[in-house]
Order: sequence, then structure tokens, then C-alpha cells
Amino acid sequence: MPNQDLKLLKDLFVAYYDARRNKRKNPDVLEFELNFEHNLFVLRDLIRQFQDIRKKEGRKPNEMLIFNILTDAKGKDFLIKYAKELKKSISAKSIIIRSSLEGGYEIKAKELNFKIKL
Repeated sequence: MPNQDLKLLKDLFVAYYDARRNKRKNPDVLEFELNFEHNLFVLRDLIRQFQDIRKKEGRKPNEMLIFNILTDAKGKDFLIKYAKELKKSISAKSIIIRSSLEGGYEIKAKELNFKIKL
């Protein structure tokens, strides 16, 4: 695993532990912990692919962008649950879930499918 991937994974673990502080009885936190490793790797994969799209589009790493996303109900639930972590990691001004989307990039993270357009 390249150093950049290790740093990203470490950052995700740190962000998770910070976010769950004082929330251990919250049903969403408990559900996340049941699938902890799986969800972190899905999140890492999504972040990496979003960053690749930024590079393909010639965007600067710190440029705040609007991400338009088309996905199914399962992908939408995942995005809603982890929007804060995603927005921070990919420098997103906002993440907008669309019912239709012309053009864009198709990506897959484990069992989740997305179409992304900046």
C-alpha cells in the first residue's frame, strides 16, 4: 500500500474516532461499528476515486467544488451517512445527489455505483 494510501486510511480512522466520541449509543454509530472495516475501505476507495476525477479535470487540491452525484438508494444512504467525512477529504463545497445526470464519470466502490460530475 503506497504511503499516500496509508496516510488516507490513518486520517479516516482518526476522523472516525473523533466523530464517535460521546456518540457510542447512537444507532448510526453502532451500525457503522458493525461494518467498521468494510465502510472505511469503501470510504477510502470513494475518496481516492473522487480525487482522481479532480486531477482529470485539472482542479487544484484545495479548490472547493460542487460534486453532483447520481446513485441508487444504497449509495445515497452511504453518502448521507458519511457526507461530512467525504466533503472534508475531497474539498467539496457541497455534495448534491441528483435523480438524473448528463455526462460525468462512472465509479464503483465495492457494491456501490456512482456517476460523478463536477
